[in-house]
Amino acid sequence: MQNKKTLLKIKKSLLLTTLGLNLLLNDLETTDENQFIYSEGITTENPTNHFQISNNEKIASTKNERASDILSQISSGINNIIDIHVKDEEQYIEDSIKLYKEATLEKLEELKNKYYDVPCSTEYQDYLREMCLEYNVPFRVLMTIGHNESGGEWNTNGHISKTNDLGVFQINKCNVDYINKNLGYTYDDLLNDEYKNGHSAIFILSEICAMYEQDDFENIFGTYNGWTDWKKKEQSKKYVEHCLSYLNDIFYELPYDQELKQEEISLTKTNENIKSIE
Repeated sequence: MQNKKTLLKIKKSLLLTTLGLNLLLNDLETTDENQFIYSEGITTENPTNHFQISNNEKIASTKNERASDILSQISSGINNIIDIHVKDEEQYIEDSIKLYKEATLEKLEELKNKYYDVPCSTEYQDYLREMCLEYNVPFRVLMTIGHNESGGEWNTNGHISKTNDLGVFQINKCNVDYINKNLGYTYDDLLNDEYKNGHSAIFILSEICAMYEQDDFENIFGTYNGWTDWKKKEQSKKYVEHCLSYLNDIFYELPYDQELKQEEISLTKTNENIKSIE
């Protein structure tokens, strides 16, 4: 509100200044240039000419005074603008800082509620969350796997491991034909396209999650790494251990995802009520 009042004051002062300039220019444009000739044609033999020149001097003097008044008015308008600016500058800065802080806090709150603080872009997290919802895969489970597969760096796009695991979620080469048949993605897609790689990982996880309870994280992580006999493999056991540690320390259920879950539960109950009425 304060800034709006300041702008109105400045606009008013600019209007007065512009009006003064227009008046001055109008006076100068309508003045006969001969009225400002003071030295030409003055002779004792021509008293009429002398009177004309004297009269012209008075006219010129009057116009000079008027011009001076208008210029004074213009100067006053400009000074008024400067005064307004100086007077309100501190308030303007204070308001700007306040707005910036509010916007920053709002953004931080959004990040805290919706995104994990890991080296994975918010755009990519948005995509992965959307796909997880579509395939009924817990978002935090997927993020835990991606974090573990990259050692927390999220930099495995385009990377092939010693065991022929591809891309961000290190999908094993043995799954390429199955993924190609169901999703149409190629070996190169899985290796170099983080979105197609993420989609494929979610697709595989959806089948794994269907085998267990959604909170049976141990078996979900173990099966993703070493299939259903993972407990017989020491590497898979260590994999599960790391994933559970990340899940508990970093990938807690976000407030945003809790809200989505509550909305889904509410929608499910509504649909059940509708069916019971029918």
